[in-house]
Amino acid sequence: MSQEGADVVDLFEMIEAIAKMKEEEEEAKAKQWAEMLSLVTPESAARKDDKGNVPLHAALINKAPLEVLSRLLAACLVEGAFSKGFKQKIALHLAVENKALLAFVKELLAANPQGAQEPDVYGDLPLHRAIECKAPQEVLFLLLDAWPGAASFQAGFRRLALHFAVFYVAPMAFLRQLLDTCPHGVLARDDCERTPFMLALEKRSCNEVLLALLLADLPFVIVVDEHDASITSPREHAGSWTHIMDHPRLKVEQVLFLVKAVFDKLPLLAAHQQLAHCEDDKGREAISICRHSEVRALMQEYVCRA
Repeated sequence: MSQEGADVVDLFEMIEAIAKMKEEEEEAKAKQWAEMLSLVTPESAARKDDKGNVPLHAALINKAPLEVLSRLLAACLVEGAFSKGFKQKIALHLAVENKALLAFVKELLAANPQGAQEPDVYGDLPLHRAIECKAPQEVLFLLLDAWPGAASFQAGFRRLALHFAVFYVAPMAFLRQLLDTCPHGVLARDDCERTPFMLALEKRSCNEVLLALLLADLPFVIVVDEHDASITSPREHAGSWTHIMDHPRLKVEQVLFLVKAVFDKLPLLAAHQQLAHCEDDKGREAISICRHSEVRALMQEYVCRA
């Protein structure tokens, strides 16, 4: 080995050794991280292991301190921010998966703004990984701001970020932001033919989530012409609304809440009539397929109001 090669420290070994230190050795662990900083060079930071990872990837996986992450990134900016390692993940994937500090996520995006658009081997963007790993809300908003197209990007299994947000119970404010960023996302179906609303029913999501998805779906179910108030109802877009009428996992109290909330949002009598008689994909009217007599009575009451 050349003298130059001998001088390049194996950062992977150091990171692994420090990560294996016990919790009660926290003070010694911090000292070891600090000592490693002086050994980081562009050459050592650019080395790759047999999985294609660079030391920054290993440091993220092992939850190294911010100063270590920043030093590794600065020492080898291109490899650190752009290089794809194991499972085609870039540092941004690993940062959000391992809950790196918001400050470092910002550093990565500053170094590689296109990183928010990079899918891993499963087709997942950093945003999808952040939602699944329950990264802080600020990180979710940061990634979506970095690339709003992430809201409409189809990840593995044909899922949108909205599917992830429902399944992994993302913060309500973020779910609403996804709906605002990609309104048509509420209609998207995954590889099991589930819309986000259908997934929410399966997951027994809270009423707030169900209502947000239902209200987002309504513009595709009813169209009010401001000139003559005529309403049309494309049957293929009526799924979420008609689905709540006979869904076995919804209690009558939930259906009553959702119907009342939706009808109160739509003061036009014509809208009430349209929703009551909206047809599902089998041509059945919502009011006729409702499992609960209390709900049918409530819809009829709204329809008959002057």
